Amino acid sequence: MFEKPIFRVALRYGALAALASFIILVLFYVAGKNPYGQNGFYALFLLPVFLVLGTGFLRRKIDPELKFFKGLKFGWLVTLIAAVTFGILVYAFTNLAGTHSIQKHVQEMKAMMEQNKAQFLKLPNGQQAYQYNYEQLDLITPQTLMLDNFIKLLLIGFLFSFVSATFYRK
Repeated sequence: MFEKPIFRVALRYGALAALASFIILVLFYVAGKNPYGQNGFYALFLLPVFLVLGTGFLRRKIDPELKFFKGLKFGWLVTLIAAVTFGILVYAFTNLAGTHSIQKHVQEMKAMMEQNKAQFLKLPNGQQAYQYNYEQLDLITPQTLMLDNFIKLLLIGFLFSFVSATFYRK
């Protein structure tokens, strides 16, 4: 599907994006903030930076005639590598940090839900949705956090791959 140099560039930028996002997550944890909640969401937006940098590098150094579809496939490959790597790192970190970090996250999410309860109740079936989501918070595990971060990074990366491919197309 890809030539070796293109795969190596995708691997490099995907791994760097995952590592940079993971470092941000760890910094939030060290600072005493919840790395999985709203603060951790900021770490996910480093991927678009690496997508643009990687696609630019690919066009400058390897394929000066980069077409949209090839740039899009490259962006998706970088995204997939970053999402898998970040998911593994989050899973390992969550297991090392222990249940305390998960419990802190659950408490923060419950407090946020309680603050927004009135908005939930305005929705059709709001009471049932609120109750269901509130109960589901107690079921958070390292696996669910890994899957959550994997899916978020995948979605963000897939969307920004279009932007990157469009920007660098020939």
